Amino acid sequence: MSVFNTKRAFRNLFARGLAESESAQFGRDARADWRVICFTFIFLNLVSIGVSVFVYGKINKGEIFLVDKSEQVSVKTLGRFELEQTVHYFNEKQERFDALLQRGLPTVDPYIPRAVPKR
Repeated sequence: MSVFNTKRAFRNLFARGLAESESAQFGRDARADWRVICFTFIFLNLVSIGVSVFVYGKINKGEIFLVDKSEQVSVKTLGRFELEQTVHYFNEKQERFDALLQRGLPTVDPYIPRAVPKR
């Protein structure tokens, strides 16, 4: 296929066909189907690029994630009693985990073959 034929084929790909309606034509003409798919793909890519640029601009200006500056960052402080309870809770969990590691599993592993007497 020469360069001239390629240019003509590319030009004919995007040429407007004389069809009654796009929905009635879809599935009958492969060239028209590919034209619809290509234009839809290009349109969706352009929309996604536009939305990405818009969101990037908003984030870069700092306008998208606005927080009221009048509110304090930390409203509730953690008391010493609650902190000691939390540490004690996790220490108990660590002790139970260590006990489970020492004891081993109470069940038999089905994948380990057992010795069976001959028949």
